[in-house]
Amino acid sequence: MSDPLNHLRKVSSAPSSKDEYDAWLKADDAIAFLRSNTHDNELVVYSGLARNFIHGVFVPANLVDPPDTEDLLRWNCNAGSSWGISHGGDPRSIGISPPLEHTGSDTIDQGEQFVFYRFFAGRLGDKNYFEVCQKFVHLSDLHFVPERNAYCRLDDHGDIDKVVRIVTFPDKGDEFGGTVITVQRRALDDYMALLDVVMVRTFEFDRSDAGQLPGIELPTPGAQAR
Repeated sequence: MSDPLNHLRKVSSAPSSKDEYDAWLKADDAIAFLRSNTHDNELVVYSGLARNFIHGVFVPANLVDPPDTEDLLRWNCNAGSSWGISHGGDPRSIGISPPLEHTGSDTIDQGEQFVFYRFFAGRLGDKNYFEVCQKFVHLSDLHFVPERNAYCRLDDHGDIDKVVRIVTFPDKGDEFGGTVITVQRRALDDYMALLDVVMVRTFEFDRSDAGQLPGIELPTPGAQAR
């Protein structure tokens, strides 16, 4: 199986030769990556690199059998969404609003967010961090291990198994950094089979000279490469 992180970074980098650059603009390699990654041991469930955005969410399996393509293409959501408090003019109307509310897609509105981007000014060092759906973490018996920056459990040999990896790439010269989150397919498939859900990955790949997608703050007009 290929390394999805190296593959994704390669897809994110614009080639220098004219012929390769012209081919790169068509984004065929981006679509090929998404397809091939479904067969990898690790699935990319979030990417906030400079030239690409990927955000996976769970939706009930029956809602995509068959999928409503036109509805799904209206998605407008990212990992910065979170639980909130909603209220109108009447105090009795106070309620809880879920992360995937008013996403533009009726299908995704009924889903469950997997990755959450958080910010806390009181943290030492980096104020930004990521969390993973607690239902998945608990049912998969995972625990966050700070020194590995991953949600882990013990494997059959008693060794640390990094099931969900949070990998941060620093800026390097003209190459912008970002964060990529992967999850082992075995754990993901067990969870989806248990809850009868599937993962829908929204994505956008920027293929322009100035292209830098700001990840969390990215306006997400539709699930397509451009």
